[in-house]
Amino acid sequence: EQIGLELELISILHIVRHSDAEQITHDMEQLHPTMEAGDSYVGTAGGAASNDGQGQSQNNVDQIDNMMKEVATKYKDDALLQQILDEYQQRNISRSDGRQLKEDDIFRMLLSLRYNGFGTGVYVNFAIFNHEENPNCIKFAPEDQTQPMSEIRTTSAVKKGEALTLSYLDPREVSHATRRQHLWDQHRFDIGKSVDASIRKFELVASQLPNSSRDQRADDTTYRIEKVISEFEEQLGEIRTAFSVGGYAPDQVERAKAMEVVTVELVAAAIQQLDNANHLLLIRCYRLHLDAAESVLSATAIGHVNLSTKQRNGLLCRFVESARKLLDLQQRYLGDSHVDLGRTYQDLAQGINALLSHAPKDLFALDLEGMNTFAGCSKEEARCEREYNRTRNLYPRNTLELIESDDNS
Repeated sequence: EQIGLELELISILHIVRHSDAEQITHDMEQLHPTMEAGDSYVGTAGGAASNDGQGQSQNNVDQIDNMMKEVATKYKDDALLQQILDEYQQRNISRSDGRQLKEDDIFRMLLSLRYNGFGTGVYVNFAIFNHEENPNCIKFAPEDQTQPMSEIRTTSAVKKGEALTLSYLDPREVSHATRRQHLWDQHRFDIGKSVDASIRKFELVASQLPNSSRDQRADDTTYRIEKVISEFEEQLGEIRTAFSVGGYAPDQVERAKAMEVVTVELVAAAIQQLDNANHLLLIRCYRLHLDAAESVLSATAIGHVNLSTKQRNGLLCRFVESARKLLDLQQRYLGDSHVDLGRTYQDLAQGINALLSHAPKDLFALDLEGMNTFAGCSKEEARCEREYNRTRNLYPRNTLELIESDDNS
């Protein structure tokens, strides 16, 4: 009931009612803002900087105090707050130092959930990973919901002593202004106005870097495009859910066909408005089109969409063109071995195969580099298959089996 929303006191109520409530409560004492920091700094904003050996600057002290005050102001009269405290007391659960939980402890826990949480939960060990604009790791959501664990894997070679970092954003491909505001609102740190040199070219709009603020999102080009992308992603999600749950109803099939068309238009409009064919938002635009096209093709394959040969080949041509452009952009933005490339390699290989089998001349007419002959297209298909398998092998998802196998060997 809290997915996609700012976490509220109901989340803490679920914790106190959990079978492992005591362990969870004690584990959360380590997360920012920690129990120790909350005890030390609440009510000290604007005072002298701490000299307790923990390296807490006055800015950090003020931040913790101000965050706690904001939450206290909002929830101090909430009936749910007293209910949570009562249930902790009824279950005889106290802090790890033996003291009874008070209102400030509940407020601190709520902040810890907000500022350390991922979409799939809060992970004590993951909380040590810092955010980076160009991270070298990626987090995988748990595939098996019966196993309360998640995984982090490196996406590039990491030198000895180099910090392991994550992007705290999902999706990662949002403008600097959106990243700045979200990271401030959700995690309470400011990445500032400057953009990492390694990704600057992916942020430019008409050769300029747009302004950003941590407090207010400007109604600019990237904001408008992001808004449209998010709306289309939500609509496509509804279509795909309808397909999987209720079958290929005619109205949903028509929505999918319309979505494929409008996402092609979205790509063209975004390129024109951004005036930057390398802008990171185009990654989401191309992926959105590929997903929409796949939805139509899946319905076509089982007879729920009647496309003429010309219509089907045209859709496949648009699919291959988007996949090729997406792959080129992902390689420049993410590197050669990022997990996201695997799916795009597979999409491109499958699109090439379909067109080579049914409409090779249409494929050659796209005039994509190295793909204007049968031999050239076959070579590219084989390359994509190899890269897909290589990328997939870099990110095995049967971690528990591999660990058990290694232990038994």
